[in-house]
Amino acid sequence: RMELKLGTPAVYGKQVKGKEGTISLPMTNMGRGKALNVRVIATDGLEQSAATFVGDILPGGSTTADIAVVFIIPLHMNDSGCEFHRTDDSVSFLYRVENGVRTGDRDFTRSAFALHGGGAMKSTLRDMQHYLLMFLNRGKPVLGEDSMRRMIIPRIPFGGISAYGYGLFIDPIDDQTVYHHGGSLPGVSSAILFSYDLDAAVVVLCNTSGVPVSWIGSALMRTAAGRSPLTEPQYSTMTWDEQTIQDACGTYRSLEEDESVVLASAGREITVNDGEQVYSLSMTGCGKGIIQHPYSVTDVALLRKNGTVYALQYGSRIYKKDVS
Repeated sequence: RMELKLGTPAVYGKQVKGKEGTISLPMTNMGRGKALNVRVIATDGLEQSAATFVGDILPGGSTTADIAVVFIIPLHMNDSGCEFHRTDDSVSFLYRVENGVRTGDRDFTRSAFALHGGGAMKSTLRDMQHYLLMFLNRGKPVLGEDSMRRMIIPRIPFGGISAYGYGLFIDPIDDQTVYHHGGSLPGVSSAILFSYDLDAAVVVLCNTSGVPVSWIGSALMRTAAGRSPLTEPQYSTMTWDEQTIQDACGTYRSLEEDESVVLASAGREITVNDGEQVYSLSMTGCGKGIIQHPYSVTDVALLRKNGTVYALQYGSRIYKKDVS
């Protein structure tokens, strides 16, 4: 039995009938099972132009219905939502390649382990243009300029020259700064990029897994900057010492999903097996390296605690080392 506890809605600003408003509705799953496909279809005393889709809520988990009220309505993202099960003609098939065979379906819950609530939003190119205009307008009409500024402060170093803020990567293109985020799930590849220096933004959406959308977006941003869209990665290589190679070898597992990465030595070389392919690691620093793909580079770094390797940074994820 699903049991949701709803808190008191917080209504911000003066509410005028027929005008857009901002409401935060807290909710907690009090039951023992996952609450699936939660949505708010009405709010007492206030009109809603569309249902607010919250997604799934884990047992004991809490969330709010902010996303539909704060973002979708004021930004006129009318074709966006967090609904997992839609079968109308406007919904794309999601294509992926499994065992060399291309297949497609509309299973939006596949591998969506961490993408409930606002992170599970489905959108369109047109709606994402509205979303990126919000960033170029430094948060208006949704966020204050100070909130936007805090999002893009470099907080965690990432790779050689990149950093991570609040949900956004920060990268240089020569003397311009680009903020971006992207990723891929079965049947989905997406990337958004914007730059205040260039006064430009790019969104790339594809209904197929594994498409190099971030590379495509970066190429378009370089074109906007007057640079060549194609660049060669610049890095120098070295060889780890024998102890570092020995410490690195082993199996590393994701704490978020059922995935593992295996590092193995072949003499003074390191191979990386992600379960689908075996790559050669180019060592670029002590305990650091990269994997060169046709259209991208994956950063790899050993993470140590008290001198012992306990985890692996593999791209933007952390994999914990098996100690058994």
